[in-house]
Amino acid sequence: MASQNEWELSFNAIGNAMWILDRKGRILRANQAALKKISVAAADPIGVDFFEIHELKHNASSIAEFRSKLYSEPQEIPRIEFSKFEGKYSLFSYPIKNSSGETSGCLVLIEDITEQVRQEEILKKIEIKRQRNSRIEALGRMAGGIAHDFNNILTTLLGYISLVLQSDHLGQNERANLVEILHTVERGTALTRQLFE
Repeated sequence: MASQNEWELSFNAIGNAMWILDRKGRILRANQAALKKISVAAADPIGVDFFEIHELKHNASSIAEFRSKLYSEPQEIPRIEFSKFEGKYSLFSYPIKNSSGETSGCLVLIEDITEQVRQEEILKKIEIKRQRNSRIEALGRMAGGIAHDFNNILTTLLGYISLVLQSDHLGQNERANLVEILHTVERGTALTRQLFE
């Protein structure tokens, strides 16, 4: 009797919802966490089909496959949502064997992972933002490098044009063309300096 009481206390002390089902999927026993979770959906769940209370919101094929293997091997369905309950959950099942080794039922555990999923989504958004900022920073460095190289080219052009303009062998037309080129290169140089600021 004392060990039964200790088992009951231990079963009810577990924070995740736990269910013991018979071979037909009917609820034989539920811990306090499970009863608290379904109090709005079913007043007394004992004898009720577990999958009527825990109908999946999406992906009914997962639950069908889960149910088909329920009594043969341990199962897990991660990240599911139920129609009657808010949040995201992971569902686990473990077959219960009798003394002759036959499966007499199973233990189902439902873990509420809503907060964990929310935190993962926040971290994912932060990571996307960080990657975007890294790309923008890399583009800025690349633009700065290109502007620097372009400025070097323009500075070289300015030097050569200034040298040629000092020559006494230029005609008036040639000199006017070179002065126009000089002004254009100076505007380009001023523009690249703006990129550095």
